[in-house]
Amino acid sequence: MSEPKYKVPDGMLEAARMVHRGPAIFTVSPTTVREIVEAALRWLAENPIVPTEQQERALDDAWMRSKRDTLDMAHKFAHASAFGAVEWQRRMFLAPEPEVLKVPEKIKDLLLTVEDCMYGSAQTLENEIRGKIIEAYRRGQQSK
Repeated sequence: MSEPKYKVPDGMLEAARMVHRGPAIFTVSPTTVREIVEAALRWLAENPIVPTEQQERALDDAWMRSKRDTLDMAHKFAHASAFGAVEWQRRMFLAPEPEVLKVPEKIKDLLLTVEDCMYGSAQTLENEIRGKIIEAYRRGQQSK
């Protein structure tokens, strides 16, 4: 059995080529770029990325928010399958949103503010930072 061929979409190929535009130490031929992207697609086809339960719930939520009510019952199942496949394809390489760090009220006064950094001399800023570090150390010692 021969190895399956993978079509590299033109947009994906162009995006890969764009990486090497401009001055570069070496250049990559369009054939090489195609081979690289094709190898990546082959890997993906052989190692499909399966959504986690949390990602599946997010896909379900997106489906529930879509305009599925405009379809009759006969088309809803087919549309849901296509929607899920397309939406997962779109989402599977997105980096997760960074967690927003919640600063406890007890230590907010130890953080530098924009004003601390913008106004005053470098010596004033250095003294402010040193003071906050010393205070943080003092609180740590007291909490033992």
